[in-house]
Amino acid sequence: MKNTQNTQKKEFISLEGLKALLSGLLTATPATIVVITEAKMNKKGNPYLGTLKVQESNVWINFSYANAVNKQLKKQGDDADFVPHARKWGQKIANTPLVHHINKEGVEKFYLEARFLNASKPTYIFQGSPIAKETIEPYLVKSNSNAAHQGLAEENEVIIRDFELSGIRSIKVLGNHYEII
Repeated sequence: MKNTQNTQKKEFISLEGLKALLSGLLTATPATIVVITEAKMNKKGNPYLGTLKVQESNVWINFSYANAVNKQLKKQGDDADFVPHARKWGQKIANTPLVHHINKEGVEKFYLEARFLNASKPTYIFQGSPIAKETIEPYLVKSNSNAAHQGLAEENEVIIRDFELSGIRSIKVLGNHYEII
């Protein structure tokens, strides 16, 4: 993805600074994030477990999931009567794009809930070195579509992703470019 604001100066913020920045957003806001996550892979017989995925994504944050789906339903000519199910894990922090979660080991984590729009081609890293997607593709888990649950055609699906804050390396939001340290 091309940076349209080449004059944007990078600022460095801590993870706590990122959490504060995201908590301060009052309306639906577009953003671009660079995230490093562990690639979702099948475990059985997989010699590439622990492969990392690096990707830049364009997202909307602090948005209403129900409103986004209902808007798509209207565009399809359907009744805008979607009501989302309760979250299966974590607690959405009211009026923020943040999700708080305490895992089975009792470790507290925060996530950014975002509406996924599009992304760059991911880079995969295995044991510190880049690895071709074709090499690991047989082990990658395919994403499931929620379009049927939303009542939408698959091409109109509202895709939601939760990004662990500690995996976010940079964010461009509100005209600023932040590198997380």
